[in-house]
Amino acid sequence: MTALVFATDFSEGAARAATSAALLAARRKAKLSLVHAVPANTLHRLGQPFREATERALMEEADRLSALGAEVDIQLLSGSLDEAVMGHAARTQALAILVGPPSGPPTLTGVGGSLDRLSARADRPLLILRQPERLERWARGERPLRVVVGLDRSVASEAALHFAQRLEALGPLQLEVGHVFYPSEESARLGLPRPTAFDEVGPDLREALERELGTRARRPDGTHPPIHLRVGLGRKADHLIDLARELDADLLLVGNHHPRALAKLWSVSHHVMRTAPCAVATVPAGTLEEEGPQASGLPTFQTVTVATDFSPLGNRAIPHAFAAAASGATVHIVHSAEGAHSPEMIRGLQQRLLDLVPHEARLKGQRALPEVLTPRDEQDPGTAIIQAAARHGADLVVLGSHGRTGLEKLLLGSVARQVMEASDRPVLVVRAPPR
Repeated sequence: MTALVFATDFSEGAARAATSAALLAARRKAKLSLVHAVPANTLHRLGQPFREATERALMEEADRLSALGAEVDIQLLSGSLDEAVMGHAARTQALAILVGPPSGPPTLTGVGGSLDRLSARADRPLLILRQPERLERWARGERPLRVVVGLDRSVASEAALHFAQRLEALGPLQLEVGHVFYPSEESARLGLPRPTAFDEVGPDLREALERELGTRARRPDGTHPPIHLRVGLGRKADHLIDLARELDADLLLVGNHHPRALAKLWSVSHHVMRTAPCAVATVPAGTLEEEGPQASGLPTFQTVTVATDFSPLGNRAIPHAFAAAASGATVHIVHSAEGAHSPEMIRGLQQRLLDLVPHEARLKGQRALPEVLTPRDEQDPGTAIIQAAARHGADLVVLGSHGRTGLEKLLLGSVARQVMEASDRPVLVVRAPPR
């Protein structure tokens, strides 16, 4: 049986949160480990009567929570909250650590407090149960849980999204995605014209971001949750908190990029943890890595970008792209054209690309979309391909490689190698057959 760890300070807020934790543990069929940490010198100074009184309080709380259907054990821990709770969670291989809401409003002088240190060190999901009655009603099956996930292109946010999917297995969720970005930065990454104002979001940029995020948040049935874009003026965390408030979210989920680092104290996840009005879960990137490939299941390539220079090897990559793409997938066939081209020339190149589509693609219900890339400002073809794949929200990039070596490679470079090294997407390279 897996375990959840709930750290209590015996406050009224902790007791309300513990009720939600017990119902969640019962629903997950997990043991609830109810813990309380006391500094070692306090235990030594106050002696056995204090220990017995504290253990008795833990037992009384455990009896109350057991009546809710959870299997509960108790642990009186010695040491600081962060070190003691983290050590206990590691020993029990806990799925997550849960705590009640911090007492009092957050202030900058609170940086370095017990909860701050626990958040900074957490190597597994940490849930701060504000408004626990909402989670309680969901755990009882009375209502869906409204969840907002802060999503970007990091592994940490992917781990947060996966955590939301695990929650969905316990009960219905109303899942929504929030993304905070800078238009000029994203326009440059996607190869789109630079905006004239810092908060300008053109239709092409909005469409590309929604497509890319939709790909990352795609469900097994091919749909994705609603996506909310926010221009990142000021702190990104504030935009996510405002979105959670606007959507009346029960839970705000964010990735944890800097476990155990001092920089964590000023990160998005830390600020969200301290100031969001609703429950918060911070999820370290390492949780997804520890679960391994089975966490995300078998990948399916619903959107594929394949590039050709119209050479025999470049064209050879196209059937490989359609073979790798799932039934009903969209395959973007791109060609990077140097120099100026008239509209007639562009249409001619697009038709040449369509002529390369294998007949079997129709049998699989696949859609082919040709695109002629015209790199700006002496931009190299590799960068243009990487940007196109990002705009398409591609699950896979396919291209051919001549396998040049030695001086030829040094002088001519390798588009395939550049794409492999710089792209954040899986890349399939089709090599030339042996001579």
